[in-house]
Amino acid sequence: MLASSGIGLVVVSPAGCLVDASDCFCNRLGYARDEILRMTMGDLSHPEDLVASAPLFPQRAARDRVTVVEKRYIHSNGSALWFRVHCEAAPSQPGSAQHWILMVEDITRDKLHEIERAIPVEAAAAIKPSGRVLVLEDDETVRTLTSSVLKGAGYTVVEASNALAILDGSIDANVDLILSDVMMPDMSGPEFSEIWLKQHPQARFIFMSGFFDRQTLDHTLRGRVLIQKPFRASELLLQVSLAIAQG
Repeated sequence: MLASSGIGLVVVSPAGCLVDASDCFCNRLGYARDEILRMTMGDLSHPEDLVASAPLFPQRAARDRVTVVEKRYIHSNGSALWFRVHCEAAPSQPGSAQHWILMVEDITRDKLHEIERAIPVEAAAAIKPSGRVLVLEDDETVRTLTSSVLKGAGYTVVEASNALAILDGSIDANVDLILSDVMMPDMSGPEFSEIWLKQHPQARFIFMSGFFDRQTLDHTLRGRVLIQKPFRASELLLQVSLAIAQG
């Protein structure tokens, strides 16, 4: 039993189901232990990071080595947290199904510092920001930093962690521009934009994504403006300024 372990430990079945989990892991993601053991690692993973998880699965992971990836898991409140995941084969009897032990280390704070270094506040002097921008991003770290850059440059910023809160009117989306993540747990940015544009044909969108399959992104976004994460403040401010000016 892993319950009393003081570190993030998970035992995963060949199907990706959680067989056992430490209290540390459960508490960090905001779930009761009996609740999280009814879930799969896919349920907990951020949609953008499912590809990054591929080396952790049995068909990809070698039994004689440790596989390490950095990825996001979704907290019960919907926010995204970053973890460094170490995966190795669990001891097993001959003929039994191979299970896997994951040691998960919370690196959200480190990622915050990494993103801060990647997007220094360096607004171009020629850009004179004005307008109201809605930042739709489920990753709290990215959302907070992006909003800070925009506010620091002079924009009025509204924040949303999911599209459903905008659609049900919980968040005031009377803005000049919507800056949206592409892949989010409840509804993707492009899916939300299709619904929103039917109701508000003049709405303007810029998308941002850390997913690096450009062909897939191009197909999903259909030529819309995309900023690749991590981005520099100057790039963000230029694209936002152009989008608002062109409106």
